[in-house]
Amino acid sequence: MLDAREAGELAALLDALARDCRDGVLGDAAARTARVLRARAAADRRPDGAMERRDAGDLRDGRAEDRDRAARDRDARAERRDARAGESEAEAGRAEDAAVRGRRRVRQVLREADARARDMAERAALPWPGPERAAWEQAEIEREMTAAHRELEAEERRVIGRALDEAAEAGTRARRERAAAELDRQAAAGDRRTAAEDRGGAAADRRAAQADRDQNVIDSEAAGPPSVGGRRSDQDPEAPDAALAWPLAGLNLAPARVADSGAAAGEPETGQGPHP
Repeated sequence: MLDAREAGELAALLDALARDCRDGVLGDAAARTARVLRARAAADRRPDGAMERRDAGDLRDGRAEDRDRAARDRDARAERRDARAGESEAEAGRAEDAAVRGRRRVRQVLREADARARDMAERAALPWPGPERAAWEQAEIEREMTAAHRELEAEERRVIGRALDEAAEAGTRARRERAAAELDRQAAAGDRRTAAEDRGGAAADRRAAQADRDQNVIDSEAAGPPSVGGRRSDQDPEAPDAALAWPLAGLNLAPARVADSGAAAGEPETGQGPHP
């Protein structure tokens, strides 16, 4: 296997051959082989090496899976926010119901106070026999009415104040819960938009990964036979290298190599190879 330096030197020789060769087919083959050698040498110099495109596709697939997981997480969070918004709406409804009950209680207490006042007035207007009994009864009624009024006033203040406070708190809580529900719905909509963007990005990453794989196929077809320096175990050791034989087939290198070996051995240059 040639390293990056050897591949660069061989590419330079092939470029020179392509410039000087009069055979157009052979020159094109030499230039194409030189480009492939330079591309492979440049890939070998990078940390990822010749697997850079495949690694890029795998990275894009991984990023797409990450985005899909993020989209699913955002959808789940949006569903939780929708559920929380529903709970907030329900809590707001319960708070408003409590306020309505408080107002009803206030009106009921006021009606009861009016009824008791009318009853006391009617009892005070009743005719009593005898001036002494009438005076005693009148004083007793007045004392009872005074105590009742005081009790009623205290009860009214306590009940009515508590009911009004509950109604105010319920209204405030309802407004707060509705505002929180609206914020949750807005956040859920934002999460769903981001999830859709993530899914679009994941699809783009997968398309880019497929484009990288297609480019790998194109590069493999442009590179031709097996990689530089590759040799099958059943190949003749004296034959030219498999990766260089296909663009340099027109050079007829094998007879020249045999002739040179014969000349070095002191045999005539017949072009027929050494005698047996």
